[in-house]
Amino acid sequence: MKSEVEKNEEALRQYTSMLAASLWMAKARTAASGEASSSSGSSSAQTPTSKASGVVNLKEQKQNNQAPVVDQTFVDDSTETIHSEADRLLALNRPGCQVGVYLVRSDGHSCSRQAVVDGVFRLSHPSTQQLLINWQEAPRSVFVLKKLGTNLLGQALEVIVLVIKEGGRVLVEPSVLLEIRDAVAAGQVTAAILESITVFGPSSQVDLIMCLGGDGVILHASSLFQGPCPPLLGFNLGSMGFLAPHTFTGMKKTVAEAMMLSSITDDEKYKRNLSSCEGVPITLRMRLHAEIWTKDKPKENCQGYHILNELVIDRGPSSFLSMIECYELTLNNELRLLTKVQADGLIVSTATGSTAYSVSAGGSMVHPSVPAILVTPICPHTLSFRPVVLPDSARILLRVSEDARSTAWVCFDGKSRQEVKRGDGVLIKMSEFPVPTINWGDQMSEFVGSLVRCLNWNDREEQKPLTESSPLGHIYQKTKS
Repeated sequence: MKSEVEKNEEALRQYTSMLAASLWMAKARTAASGEASSSSGSSSAQTPTSKASGVVNLKEQKQNNQAPVVDQTFVDDSTETIHSEADRLLALNRPGCQVGVYLVRSDGHSCSRQAVVDGVFRLSHPSTQQLLINWQEAPRSVFVLKKLGTNLLGQALEVIVLVIKEGGRVLVEPSVLLEIRDAVAAGQVTAAILESITVFGPSSQVDLIMCLGGDGVILHASSLFQGPCPPLLGFNLGSMGFLAPHTFTGMKKTVAEAMMLSSITDDEKYKRNLSSCEGVPITLRMRLHAEIWTKDKPKENCQGYHILNELVIDRGPSSFLSMIECYELTLNNELRLLTKVQADGLIVSTATGSTAYSVSAGGSMVHPSVPAILVTPICPHTLSFRPVVLPDSARILLRVSEDARSTAWVCFDGKSRQEVKRGDGVLIKMSEFPVPTINWGDQMSEFVGSLVRCLNWNDREEQKPLTESSPLGHIYQKTKS
């Protein structure tokens, strides 16, 4: 903590710098006014309505049927005046607050303070940047997940053999271990592979997850790690593969890069639009944390759920509309009513889940790096209820109204579906444990590429140009000339 003397000295330095900047701006304004007044004599013969300050009144010119003369100026529609280019430069370099200013950031529990340099509020860098992980050593424990059934057992064995060859230890689910034993009995693989494979459990230490399948496998991985989640590498071997951009054809190269067994060349980084820093590019996919509330307090013995895609609360088998009260939980732990929802249901999703159920109900598609909570109604009984995007700091309580005609049902990433009685609800907030997914390229091109590949986003034939023989050929000739 700074003493009062240090604070006063810092404030004095800031005041001195701002005073010097103000004097410089005053000199520049005086010089600009002198240039404008010297040129007003020649311009007054052509435009009698010109002022010595270099500002022209558009209303007077309109009354005299004169066209406004603009020379190195810009127009401000709000005041209908034309400002000189010098004034524009002065406005861009306007000094900040004369008094010392501090910016205090608070998360409701703690505060941090930083000085506002020169009294000017700036965004020095984007809030979301390219992230990379740098292994201090190659991952030792690799959890291999695959789609249900034996269709992808051959691909899973290829990954397992590769990890064991690099000195790693493989963890699998119990059902997959049984399939591998059957493959050993059939002579498809050697029995030595079983020595380096163990069954995954709740207390297992995992350095890296490798998923073989579609988005369902990645959602399953998220449900297994209800808490801290290690980095995840997904191979697209399923139906959609929105969350898994990697193809299995280059599996060996992808695994080597993800485990930093081989480095990415500068040419590859340039092609993928990656940072020049060493590391594996990842996306921290925010999750939601939800817990059941009864009588406006958390339900006993309920640890909550960490949700990667969305939470859905709906009317269930009832034929009546859901009546859901939407509250904000303030920093003082008080409930503040936001709105009452009368609809078939409500979707609360992450940015990752914005391209799932939410977009089908009319919600926006949001980049997974954007820290946001999306609220999308399902068939609302009003035309004015549009989807909204809330900041990640929001804490929302969805409670079934006491006057509702029926109860509601809630599910978390399509699982753990349960009934919510009248007066009970669900508290939703940002989870402190995201899912770090490994990218093939930079975040923007990967996201847009997934939209095009999976959803045919903005896919249409290009408009044909006008030709001389078309009905609007004369317009084509004019535009061409």
